[in-house]
Amino acid sequence: MHYSKDSLLLFSVVAFSMLVSCRTTTGISSAHAKKQKGHGDQPAWSYTGNLSPEHWSDLCSEFRKCAEGQHQSPIDIETVFIREISDSGLKLRYHPSQVDVQNNGHTIEVDLEEPDTLDTGNGVFVLKQFHFHEPAEHKIDGVLYPMEMHLVHVNQHGQLAVLGVFIKEGAPNAA
Repeated sequence: MHYSKDSLLLFSVVAFSMLVSCRTTTGISSAHAKKQKGHGDQPAWSYTGNLSPEHWSDLCSEFRKCAEGQHQSPIDIETVFIREISDSGLKLRYHPSQVDVQNNGHTIEVDLEEPDTLDTGNGVFVLKQFHFHEPAEHKIDGVLYPMEMHLVHVNQHGQLAVLGVFIKEGAPNAA
C-alpha cells in the first residue's frame, strides 16, 4: 500500500503524540482535568507569559513534576526523526455518540457517553473525551498550528493514550 508523504507525516505525528502522552494515572491528567482556577482548586496556567510551561513546576506542589519530566507536553516533533511504517497496528473504533460539551476555562471539552475504542495491539483504550487547544499545544519542526485536537483514551489500568491531531483552516466546504 502506498501512502502520501503528508498522510505518513500526519500519522507519524499522531502515533508519536499518542506514545509520548501514554502514562499511568488514576484518571485524566491535570492538563486534561476540569479543575482550573475558577473551575476547582487548581491554579491558573497558560501556554504564554508567567504561567507558561517553563513556569508550571512553580505554580503548585502538584505541578513540581513538570520540572523533572523528560517526555511531557508541550513537545516539538522533529520530522527528521520520524521513520516510515507500513502498518501501525492501531485500530480506531469510533461511532456516533451522545456528547456533553463544556467550556472548562482552558478549552472546549467534549465528553462521550458511548464506548469508542483505540486498540494499540497491546491493549484497548476507551475514548473518554476530546478537547481543543487554540493555538496548538505541540509543534512540528518549530511550526505552531492554529489548533490541535486531543482524543483522550484510558485503559482499565488508568493509563492514558492521547491522539493529537493538528488542525488548520482549509478551503470552504460546500457541505
